[in-house]
Amino acid sequence: MQHHCVSSPIMNDNTIDILLEKYANNTCSEQERMLLELWIETLPETDKVILSAEQKQFLWEQLDTKISSSNNTTPIYRRLKRYLPYVAAVLIMSMATLFVWHIRTGEQVTQVKIADKVVPGSDQATLTLADGRKIELTTDHSTLASGITIRKTADGQLKYVVQKGATGKGEYNTIETPRGGQFLIELSDGSEVTLNAASSLRFPIDMTEGDLRKVELKGEGYFAVAKDKKRPFIVQSNRQEIKVLGTVFNVNTYDQSNSITTLLEGKIQINNQKILTPGQQAQVKGQDIIISQVDVEDFVDWKNNEFVFRDESLQSILNRVSRWYNVDVQYAKEGSRYITFSGKISRYAEVEKVLELLQSTSTLKFKIINRTIIVNQN
Repeated sequence: MQHHCVSSPIMNDNTIDILLEKYANNTCSEQERMLLELWIETLPETDKVILSAEQKQFLWEQLDTKISSSNNTTPIYRRLKRYLPYVAAVLIMSMATLFVWHIRTGEQVTQVKIADKVVPGSDQATLTLADGRKIELTTDHSTLASGITIRKTADGQLKYVVQKGATGKGEYNTIETPRGGQFLIELSDGSEVTLNAASSLRFPIDMTEGDLRKVELKGEGYFAVAKDKKRPFIVQSNRQEIKVLGTVFNVNTYDQSNSITTLLEGKIQINNQKILTPGQQAQVKGQDIIISQVDVEDFVDWKNNEFVFRDESLQSILNRVSRWYNVDVQYAKEGSRYITFSGKISRYAEVEKVLELLQSTSTLKFKIINRTIIVNQN
């Protein structure tokens, strides 16, 4: 085994500033990233925080904070100088609401008190057949009916597949995910739908009959629709109908009063009125349709196995945590619901790690008892 020895890098403030900016924007080359990591590792011992191996691994792999510099023209390195004794390069301070491990020398990270083990969500769903029978979708390579199977994808995800020519003319099946579940569905026309937690999709077994391909969604789904110019694909959800010819988009209907559709590729039409182009989002509130330009990656974070928050309220964040980890939430003080946070973390992190990040930059304190997150505020 070869052992590579690297001497301590000597970098001026300007070089450090450039590297930190590139790291925050995810444009570092592998060599630049190694240089930045090495610089952090070679800081004088008095300038370092003692972290466990688990904490270091967690910081590097799970936490990816970004700099918010819209109202701050001070170079990054000079902004960071007073925090360098307490953070790794990934922990770039910008706003009080940013997810960071804000640790003073000798001070331990406050642990979230947890009475019950809570694990992230997984591939699980219930299939309701046209005749009312229910089947738990938990194993791969199972044949459920003629032309319908459960397979495992290359990355290990379970997938419900309706093959072309599957029998069931005029019949509908429904797949429903519980809290703590998600599932990938391939329809008979080749379209794919990934259901998020606490969601359902009702669809015809045979998507080739008739002039339309029509499905009904509750909760949240990510659609990759097979092209068929002669037969539009229709997604019905509360308060809206989405018309598609072939495209990629996300629909979030958890809030019954506000349906959110985000377009990644192609074109879609909302309620036979508004047409979206890639990068646009439609919010349907009552009779109003509000169109805006967004960073689409923020709204398909769950599909990329991440939680991404941008000035998002604690209530909204914990609603997502509740669905994915299958836990309930109680607030000791109503006002804590409206505290906002920004940041990003893996959806497969332990729930206490997510809560510790929220706790570390606020006056909030969390406990988990009987699968309920209890929110207190000092």
